[in-house]
Amino acid sequence: MPQTNDHPGLRSVLARPGYRRLWAARTVSQAGDVLQFTTLALLVYDLTGSGLGVSGLVLAEIAPVLLLAPLAGPLVDRLPRVRVMLAADLLRLALAAALAVWHDDVAVVYALAFGLSAGSVFFNPAAGSLLPTLVRDEELVAANSGIWSAAVLIQVALAPVAGLLAVTAGFGWAFAANAASFGLSGLLLRGLRAGEAPRPVATSSIWTQGREALGLLGRDRLLRALTVAQALAALSAGATSALLVVLAARQLNASGAGYGFMLAAIAVGAFLGPLLLPRLGARARNPGILFGAFGLRGLVDLVLATVTALPAAVAALVFY
Repeated sequence: MPQTNDHPGLRSVLARPGYRRLWAARTVSQAGDVLQFTTLALLVYDLTGSGLGVSGLVLAEIAPVLLLAPLAGPLVDRLPRVRVMLAADLLRLALAAALAVWHDDVAVVYALAFGLSAGSVFFNPAAGSLLPTLVRDEELVAANSGIWSAAVLIQVALAPVAGLLAVTAGFGWAFAANAASFGLSGLLLRGLRAGEAPRPVATSSIWTQGREALGLLGRDRLLRALTVAQALAALSAGATSALLVVLAARQLNASGAGYGFMLAAIAVGAFLGPLLLPRLGARARNPGILFGAFGLRGLVDLVLATVTALPAAVAALVFY
């Protein structure tokens, strides 16, 4: 195929019907995720009145990642990716619909949050590995940027709306909207014709491949260090997200919309960060940049421990 553009942009990849459907499905699903993430934290705090209760929610959402991620990759390799994504959407639709009508028992909320997170553990790698079959190699950067940008912009726009919806119309409406987003995502994916098939895999079982992946992490020093760093970063982010809803209610006297504005501020920073990184040039490869970013997040946490006004908290979270 002749190369007509050395630096393809979002417009060129959106011209591809397969990518356009995947982008639309992930964008719609992300909109529901923002409603779910914001509303779940507000709901659990409303049911328990404690930061410990919200921490339990964070654990319920992180546990599937730790338990199922080593198996998700081998499973996605064995099955058509679109079918994996459709199955994940159907599962999450059912669980979100259950939350819409049954959200008065915190134990039930934890269990359904676990299931919703488990669905994402399989959906996300399937979507990620499908992307190279829909665009050319030189378009991958633009294709990934399109999906990332849509995700963070949706969080900026919808997180405050989700918080306001939860405290005014009720939690059930937000969960119903999330269920609808998974249904619409599934309908979009049904029309996706990727022309992909499962890649050849070894005859070993999924469990064996999962153990082999964990063994590789144990043997490779670089992978082990990156895994530990990412795990600690995820733990820190989970702790911060659990505390933000408590901070909004107890220290800032902010409503559900105030909590949503804090989540939106994080998304603003997530959008600006990748735009600023290329300006560092070769310095972006310096490990000090990574550890400096972790240090900056720690400083933001210290600032959040002292602020008493919502605008100050929102401003600090842009740097998070």
